[in-house]
Amino acid sequence: MRTFTRDKHPEVYADLQQQLGLIYAEIPDDAKKKGMWAAISSTAFQEAMSVCDNATNPQLYAAICNHYGNALLKFPQAKLTDNAEKALYYYNEALELRPATTSAGPRSITLLNYLEAQWQLGTDEDELDEARFSDMLQKAEDIIAISPDESLVDQAREHISRLDLLK
Repeated sequence: MRTFTRDKHPEVYADLQQQLGLIYAEIPDDAKKKGMWAAISSTAFQEAMSVCDNATNPQLYAAICNHYGNALLKFPQAKLTDNAEKALYYYNEALELRPATTSAGPRSITLLNYLEAQWQLGTDEDELDEARFSDMLQKAEDIIAISPDESLVDQAREHISRLDLLK
């Protein structure tokens, strides 16, 4: 961080902040300290996004958003907000910058992350509304249509199977 400062190397600095955010989200600790690590992780991601935005470096910004969404799903449940709902916001931000035509692989991964967050959203699976069901089904079908990786396609099919059980 001393060498790659915010002012002299903003993209490297943002990437380092993103990596720190991922590390802090993964630190194994007791339940009391997990909230502290989540706050430090969130601060690192916010710092990365304050340096790198979707106009200056859209691909790095998309990666930061995707990884922040992943980190949010690992955080302890918050009292005032739903981490899965926040993660969905950041996945949507990343999806805006990862078109299927030029970023099929990264887009497929973000779509799978989005689907996982939808399953974790603060409602019971048997209460999934029609609009949400359709959105999830469309995203899974998009993965099947664009993904160059068969394992990602298999994961999308698993999501479709789970959704079929809700019909």
